Amino acid sequence: MFGFRAVLCLWFVLLICTDVSSWRRRRCNWNWNGWGACSAPCGNAGTQTRTASGCGAPGPQTRACNRFCHNGATPLASSCSCPDEFWGTCCGNPCTAIANCERLICTNANNHQCNRCNYDR
Repeated sequence: MFGFRAVLCLWFVLLICTDVSSWRRRRCNWNWNGWGACSAPCGNAGTQTRTASGCGAPGPQTRACNRFCHNGATPLASSCSCPDEFWGTCCGNPCTAIANCERLICTNANNHQCNRCNYDR
């Protein structure tokens, strides 16, 4: 019986002398970081991501961005397919006028220049 009393007494001393507040679960705080750059300047597949930092932070978030094309262009993954009269990654640049031209068509494979006129008179 003496052994039980010694254990009980030791337990009581530890209980009184121990800082019980450290037994509580520590509160975790986290914050979202800013959104990263968009993965595409235009088109239909641009995304941007943000992460959180701190204790217990969730995984990254992703959202759509820059999902547009200028001048009625057709969206592609990270650019646009321009109508005949426009050029550029997002089709924001009009073709340069050519004298005696009924209709401008950008003839460069990447739509970076307008260098020929179809339907010349």
